[in-house]
Amino acid sequence: MKPKPDLSSRITLRIGEAADALGVSESHLRRALPSLDGCVLHLGDRVLFSVAGLQKWVEAQVRAEDQGARAEAKAILRGLE
Repeated sequence: MKPKPDLSSRITLRIGEAADALGVSESHLRRALPSLDGCVLHLGDRVLFSVAGLQKWVEAQVRAEDQGARAEAKAILRGLE
């Protein structure tokens, strides 16, 4: 088995590396490309992902999910009153 490269000093990742970092398949990441504004850089035929951009995108997704869950919980509690 080939050891994984140390990506800690990289500012961009290739699609396979980005998929591994996010814990998803390459095909899943390719389908998500439209929602990754600000994370993607096209250099010729290569697609690169900004590490900082991916981190911000993940944080925004977590915040949005949290807000949605909080709103849903409030609605459920209102229904119990």
